[in-house]
Amino acid sequence: MLMIPLLATQFKLFYLAQAAGSCTELTLNCNLNYLVNTMISYGVTADSRMLARIDSGSFFDLSNPLFFITFSGACAVVCMMLLNFLSYNVLKSRIVNCRRWDLNICCGKTDGGGVNADIVQHCELPRFVEIDNVCELPFADKSFGHVLCSHTIEHVDDPAGFYRELKRVGQDVTIVLPPLWDISAAFNFLEHRHLFLTFKKEHQTLPPYIRLPFARTVQRIFKQRIHA
Repeated sequence: MLMIPLLATQFKLFYLAQAAGSCTELTLNCNLNYLVNTMISYGVTADSRMLARIDSGSFFDLSNPLFFITFSGACAVVCMMLLNFLSYNVLKSRIVNCRRWDLNICCGKTDGGGVNADIVQHCELPRFVEIDNVCELPFADKSFGHVLCSHTIEHVDDPAGFYRELKRVGQDVTIVLPPLWDISAAFNFLEHRHLFLTFKKEHQTLPPYIRLPFARTVQRIFKQRIHA
């Protein structure tokens, strides 16, 4: 994994240096030797044609389709990782920590401050309640003031039925889910059953949704990784 950003950095430096005309042939050759040795140390085999293209500088030309596709793909992956970090590590944490939640449904490893409920106990949490079915919660009507449902509803088979059950046991229900701009999470075919058509992270009502295409087929083959 360390090889990719290292080589990408080398490619970028060589291209910028050549474009600026500030890289002598000796310096370029030294850098190329370092690059080739680095590739060999990571077990990467480079044939003579690839090395010839690198040596001539044509590989780093943006008009080169291979370089353009590689560079664009790397940028897309980095952007998706940053968006996912913003969604899960920044926005989700801000919402979860903004108040005390009377019920944190499918809590995972997060303590909401009140009752923490889940179908599996992932770690030691205070006031934990294990439940069998998220659509049949073992609580009386309007037992809780503020209910948090974080990154759960996209996993279930019946989001509308699950939401009705949350409204039955809680007065105010907050749903946190992956927005469309968090591409790697919203289109997670291994885990999610539904795609919610929203660009917002936090909702007080159930947003519109559709069944995630190909999710059932993928999960039938590889099994759903996270059950709710």
